[in-house]
Amino acid sequence: LGAAGGRGLAEALMPRVIVYKDSFGRTIDTSLDYPKSLVKLKLSRNELYDEGAEWVAQMLGQNSTLQHVDLSHNMIADRGGKALGEALKNNYTLEHLSLDYNSIADVGMEGVARSLEACTALTKLHAVGNRFSDGGSRAFLEVLPLATNMTDLRLDSNEVPFDHYETIKALVEAHAKRYESGTQKRCRLEIEGFEEKAKREPGLHAKLNMERRLLYRATMDIDETKLQRLESKADTSESLRAREGQMRLLAKRQADAEAGL
Repeated sequence: LGAAGGRGLAEALMPRVIVYKDSFGRTIDTSLDYPKSLVKLKLSRNELYDEGAEWVAQMLGQNSTLQHVDLSHNMIADRGGKALGEALKNNYTLEHLSLDYNSIADVGMEGVARSLEACTALTKLHAVGNRFSDGGSRAFLEVLPLATNMTDLRLDSNEVPFDHYETIKALVEAHAKRYESGTQKRCRLEIEGFEEKAKREPGLHAKLNMERRLLYRATMDIDETKLQRLESKADTSESLRAREGQMRLLAKRQADAEAGL
C-alpha cells in the first residue's frame, strides 16, 4: 500500500462530509459513513512509514467498529507512534493492536503507553521488536497500575531493562487474574452504562478515568509480599511505588468502609 494507500484506506474507514452544488446552485452537504461490519484490519508489511501511520491514527480516533488492527512490519517510527497514542485516547472499541517489528523508540512508545489508561477497551498490545528502552518502559510502569484493562502486553526484543520487564509482566498478569474474577466483572457491569455515555459526551472523559481508578481499587487483590517484590524490582520508578502505596491505602479504606455498612 505505502503511505498513499494507507491514506486512502484510512479515509474510507472514517466518516466524511462531501460538499457540492446542485443544478440550482444550492450548496449540499452529504455525509458518507464507513462500513460498520469491518471489525478486523490487517495492514502488516505494507510500508506505511510514519505518514501512513498518521492517517491510520486519524481513522482510529473516529472509527467506532474496529476491534483488531495489525500494523506490524511497517517501518513506523516515533512520529507515527505518537500519532497512534493520541488517537487511542479517543477510541473506545479497539481491543487488540499489533505494532510488532517497527522502529518505534522511546518518544513514540511513551505516547502509546500513556494512551492505555484512556483506551478502556484495549486488552492486547503487542510491540515486539521495536527500538525503545527505559524511557518507553518507564511510561508503561507509570500507567499500568491504572490500566486494568491491559491483560496481554508483549514487549520482547526491545532494550527494556530487566527489572522493568519483570515488573511490567507481573502487573499485567495481576490484571489478567483480576479480569477473570467475579468482582471485576461485577464492577465493569456497574460502569458499563457510564462508558457508553462517555463515548457520546467527550467532556465526561475525566470522570470516566476516575471511575476506572475506583474499579482498580475495588479489585485490588495483590498480596503484601507480591507488592514488596514489585517495589524492589522497580527501584528506578518512584512514581510506581507511590501509586501502589496510595492504592493499598485506598483499598484498605474502602474495605473498612464496606465492612462498616
